[in-house]
Amino acid sequence: MTREDPFIGADRAPVGPEPRVGRDGDTSADGGPTVGTSSPSTRSKRGLGKPAALALCLTGTVLLTVVLVSGGSSPSPVGPVIFHGNITVSGRVRANESFTDSTTATKVSSCSSAAAHGDRPSVGANTWLVPTPPANNTVELEIGTGKGAYRGPRRYPQVVLLQGNGAMEIGQESYDLTNSDATASMTVNSDGSGDVTFAHVPGDDDRPYPGWRGGISGTITWTCSS
Repeated sequence: MTREDPFIGADRAPVGPEPRVGRDGDTSADGGPTVGTSSPSTRSKRGLGKPAALALCLTGTVLLTVVLVSGGSSPSPVGPVIFHGNITVSGRVRANESFTDSTTATKVSSCSSAAAHGDRPSVGANTWLVPTPPANNTVELEIGTGKGAYRGPRRYPQVVLLQGNGAMEIGQESYDLTNSDATASMTVNSDGSGDVTFAHVPGDDDRPYPGWRGGISGTITWTCSS
C-alpha cells in the first residue's frame, strides 16, 4: 500500500498571499488574523484558565477537609460478646453438646459489662438469658431471669428462674427446670462465664411422685469472650 510522504510538496510555493506578521490587532491582506498574534477574546479566555483551575483545586481541598473533619470520632465499638457453651445431660435422655452463641449479647460491649448489668438489654434492663445453641439444634434452651431480676455476678436459686424461664427441649420432649419436683440453680461470674445445674427435671410426659428421682439431670456451662 502506498503511503503519502508528508514532506512531498513542502518546497512548493504557497497558494495565495502569505499572512504578514504585524502588531496585535492587525490583520493580513486576506482578512485573517496576523500570525503570532491573538485576538482579545482569545487572550481573555486563556487568562481565566489558571484562576479557575486554582479555585477548583482550593474548592476540592476544602471539601475534602470538611469531609475528613465532619467524620468525627468513631463510636465506641459494641461487642461482639460471644459465649462458648457446653450442655451435658444424663438420666432419661443423654446429651453432650458444645455450642457457640454470638446472638444473645449483641447489644453488650464486653463480658464484664454483661456480668454487671445483664446480657440481654433488648429484653429489659438487668436481665440475664442463659447462652443457647443455634435454633433447630437437638437441645434448645430458654432459661433466664425475669426482667429486672438480675443482680450481677452471684448464684441464683431456682425461684429466680421460676420468675423468668426454665425451659429446655431435647428432641421432641420438653423439660421445665422450675418444676417443684426438680432442683436447679444458676451462677454467673464477674467475667461473664457461668453455669446452670439441674437434677431430676421431669418431662412433659412424666408423672412425678413423692421422692421422685427420675427425669434428667445435668449442667450447662459457658465462658465469655469479647
